[in-house]
Amino acid sequence: MSTIEFTMDYSTHKINFLDITVFKGVRYHSEGVLDIRPYSKAIDPHTYLHFSSAHPRNNMRGVVKAEVIRTLRRSSSPEIYAQAISQLLAWFSNRNYPMKMLKEVLAEAKFEDREQRLRPSTGQPLLPPGTTVLSVRQHPSITNGALYEAMRDDELPFVPISIKETSAHIRRPTRPSKDTDI
Repeated sequence: MSTIEFTMDYSTHKINFLDITVFKGVRYHSEGVLDIRPYSKAIDPHTYLHFSSAHPRNNMRGVVKAEVIRTLRRSSSPEIYAQAISQLLAWFSNRNYPMKMLKEVLAEAKFEDREQRLRPSTGQPLLPPGTTVLSVRQHPSITNGALYEAMRDDELPFVPISIKETSAHIRRPTRPSKDTDI
């Protein structure tokens, strides 16, 4: 029989929330600003994808880069970042990641770039240059009746319709045949 155990931490200077610790650091007393640092529970084994797995090397590099950027975003000072990165490097080293690759990825995410990493992305679609994305409602040749019929007959896939600016025809992805395993 298993039981659920609830715990409560009480502190007047820090609190753990999801994957960060919010605390009253040096800046709190001088500027009234709280600081943050990465947080993980003591039971977290940090079992990242092992470097000897059969995954492509760019996947391994991507895992490291994602964790470095995550650490950068969750560190409010260069000192906190350096300490957290040191721990992160140890965890990846335990999973046999080569130090050369780890340092190459680290060189791409300096603390000075933190403000840029905190900004939201532009939200621009990743399409080939010269491709314009239109919603079905924006395209003048599709009427409501035709759209309804196409959707009812399952002829219109749920993907954006893209129109090449150099041509006037609508380009749609090809449908897999019913015999194709997806």
